[in-house]
Amino acid sequence: VWGLLTLAGATGEARWREAVEQWLGGFVRHVHGGGLPFVFVDKRGRGYERNLKAAFASLDLLVDLHAEGVGEGVALPLAREIGAAWMDLQWPNGLFPEAPGAEIDHLDANVDMAVALVKLAATGVEEADALMEAADRCARAVLEHHAGPTGYALAVDRDGRVRDGSVVVKFQALLTKLAFLPSDPAELAGNAALLSLLRDR
Repeated sequence: VWGLLTLAGATGEARWREAVEQWLGGFVRHVHGGGLPFVFVDKRGRGYERNLKAAFASLDLLVDLHAEGVGEGVALPLAREIGAAWMDLQWPNGLFPEAPGAEIDHLDANVDMAVALVKLAATGVEEADALMEAADRCARAVLEHHAGPTGYALAVDRDGRVRDGSVVVKFQALLTKLAFLPSDPAELAGNAALLSLLRDR
């Protein structure tokens, strides 16, 4: 979908924006899941397997659609619903579970969720302060609970105990996104370079 948005901007052709609008309709019908997005959709259009990766990716993309004026009146409310649903699932230690009800988290998904929450706050929604607080708690918790002698562990539990000590090099590098997160979400507005650095890879 980001590719279609890029084509729309580069060519000015309406068909690319129309394709994104069509995708958004399918997302609402089959993926959004009332704020807990599904990772997969079967041949009958039934969504299954909700997790944090689907949540942050959906949230991130919906905020970008809103910024591009696609899905006006639709994209931002969907993003807000996802943000609210997942903030309700945030553990007391500040981390987000890998999936609703899961006993472990996921390092990279938590980093990207913190980024997505800041991006949503940057739209100026009324819950911006709560979003920034949730993002800050998550970022701090990642650095505190995942840190180990050889790097940042892949997964911990709600008590901050390491459950998977794997150190994935790619995720160590992507942790640097936390250093670029602004304390004032307004700093993201129109900052294409920073937004590009923060985008999920």
